[in-house]
Amino acid sequence: MHSEVFNVNILIKGLKEILHPLYKPEYIGDYEKKILSYIITKEPITLYRVAVDLGLSFSTAYKKAYILSDNKLIREIKLKNNGAHYESTVKGLLSCLIYDCNLDINSILNKVRLKWGVSSLKNENILAFLYTVAKLFPNENVINLLDLPSILALMIYGYCGFDINRCLISNGIDGPIVMKADEVLVHYLLGFFESITGTSGHFIKGDRFSVILDSRGYIVAASCSLCGQGRYCTGEFACSKLYDAIRSYKKLGVRYNNNKIIH
Repeated sequence: MHSEVFNVNILIKGLKEILHPLYKPEYIGDYEKKILSYIITKEPITLYRVAVDLGLSFSTAYKKAYILSDNKLIREIKLKNNGAHYESTVKGLLSCLIYDCNLDINSILNKVRLKWGVSSLKNENILAFLYTVAKLFPNENVINLLDLPSILALMIYGYCGFDINRCLISNGIDGPIVMKADEVLVHYLLGFFESITGTSGHFIKGDRFSVILDSRGYIVAASCSLCGQGRYCTGEFACSKLYDAIRSYKKLGVRYNNNKIIH
């Protein structure tokens, strides 16, 4: 991609091109697409209801659902006093994008947002993060981790280190995509590092900001509303107001623009 602006249609096309070889075409035939799209629309739902509503025999519905479940496109969940129900996985949602289950792209991304617990973010953030993950790690093992976004965020951090944005851009991901993906990435990094405060640097939480500093003083990720508008950023894009707030909040050596240490 070489666009200087964030183009959703181009990004969707790019995501499909990366993911298509990673999905096995034999497990997503017409019946499977029909059942999967119906589960996505009505989830959580029983296979009995799927068979009745779609006019399928029970044996066909159960056989095809087994294939979908075995390939991690749907999963069984237990609802209290209501027996076994099924819902889609993020991998299953993306298979509908790749193989065209006649579902609107926004409805698919809305489902991903809800499953990931980031309903406050936008669909374009989800799309950019998915593209970023697929671009960095184009293998089937990672596709099976799509329901674990915090793990995906940590994989990106493990691959790139503190200078995440430059790393992503150097790997062929355009700046506007990186900026959109940052919102999802930082959300999960903040949550993870907060849970292990004291073992990998510092997690600082003020009234209007949350910041992760690694053991060397680099800003790994931050969320901030000091300028009046909430935003997420990595260290190389953090503003001077945030650095001032960090210094006044706690006496730490912080690397300004992830470069020079200030106190």
